[in-house]
Amino acid sequence: MSVNIDNIEMEEAPTYAPSIPVPNVQEMVKKNPLQVPKRYIRNQEEMEKVNYMPQLSSEIPAIDLTLLSNGNVEELHKLDIACKEWGFFQ
Repeated sequence: MSVNIDNIEMEEAPTYAPSIPVPNVQEMVKKNPLQVPKRYIRNQEEMEKVNYMPQLSSEIPAIDLTLLSNGNVEELHKLDIACKEWGFFQ
């Protein structure tokens, strides 16, 4: 939907539903470590899955965005591998 302000046509930003309030788990544990909801506690099998990272190396990939923007195929390949092995940028 567009809005006209001082004869300037502007697009109105979409509005989203408000977030559902969720208690902070760290604060709950500080208050009473024995009263953590079960949905936040992992069993042994889940913990083993989290700790298993077969292809994790200690070398963090460095991607040169200048080379990427210039269409460098080798840098694009490095980005592809980094995304697959390390996940996307945070």
